[in-house]
Amino acid sequence: MTDYEAILLEESQPEDIESQNDYDGLWKDFIQVFWREILKRFLPKLYKDADLNREPEFLDKEFRDLLGDSEFEDEKAPKRFVDNLLRIFLKDGGEEWVLLHIEIQGPGGENFSLRMFRYYCLIFTHHNRAPVALAILTAKRPKKESVPGIYEKNLYGTEVLYKYNVVKAYELSDEELTASDSLVDLFIYALKIEERYKKSEKIKFGYARKVYRLLEKKNFSKQDSRFLFFIQRAIRLKSELYEKLMNEKRIIENGGKIIMREKTPAEKIFEKGKAEGLEEGKAEGKAEGLEEGRAEGLEEGKAEGFLETVKSLISSGLFNDEQIATALHKPLENIKAIRKELEAATV
Repeated sequence: MTDYEAILLEESQPEDIESQNDYDGLWKDFIQVFWREILKRFLPKLYKDADLNREPEFLDKEFRDLLGDSEFEDEKAPKRFVDNLLRIFLKDGGEEWVLLHIEIQGPGGENFSLRMFRYYCLIFTHHNRAPVALAILTAKRPKKESVPGIYEKNLYGTEVLYKYNVVKAYELSDEELTASDSLVDLFIYALKIEERYKKSEKIKFGYARKVYRLLEKKNFSKQDSRFLFFIQRAIRLKSELYEKLMNEKRIIENGGKIIMREKTPAEKIFEKGKAEGLEEGKAEGKAEGLEEGRAEGLEEGKAEGFLETVKSLISSGLFNDEQIATALHKPLENIKAIRKELEAATV
């Protein structure tokens, strides 16, 4: 028995999902996976010119190094904002690439437009290239601040005017977000639900089901099954409600053809155990075989299904152990043990 198999057999409670939640990391991961959808939704001209077949370069660490401990950091501002700097490659014609600065700003923090201008100056100084800037505001800014999207300064005839793209996500209504065909809007909707009902598990569960139904009705492709991972992280449910949601059948259809939601390894093994138990029960004229087969198939299926899911997420390279543990509502040590086994197997 391997380390992760032993851990899977242990009865353990999931870690506190609230403490694991990483709002900044959630947005950062979403942008890395769904950057095309971000462009299409908020920067359609750049979306049209971008080489969508070529992955961008993410320069976040470099951007953080630029900020460092300089005066540009607002120590009083809460950590609930995330900065992203991407090198977006373009199609033939014009410049070969552009820098895209995306800032997600929640409540708190001061002088947001001034901060955006300072970021512009830092990026331009370092790269000798002006960035495209997009700010997504998830909460209303203080009245004393200047109008979001504009920074201007006039001092004795020396004038600066900096305009940047801004999206006031907090003004988007539930009706507008759920009627949209953009995954970005549905993601924002899920985050708003979590913030609005974060202390009411039953209400959140109902809204999570609503999001899944919306996915069923919309014409999304198979690769967008990754989006479910972000919904699970955005709308955080307790373990029992999460499992209840996962056990419900979710089938997304496109012209009558099922393009997502194949049988999971757990379901396949469960059905196998059920069938074997039925045959055994018939042969022996007893009901015990059926029940044992069901029980054994269910337990093996749960373990195998969980294992395959974790392997898939680790192999994708898109998520770290903490993010996977948060989304699957499992202890972090389980995920680390599985990663250790996978790494050992590839040596």
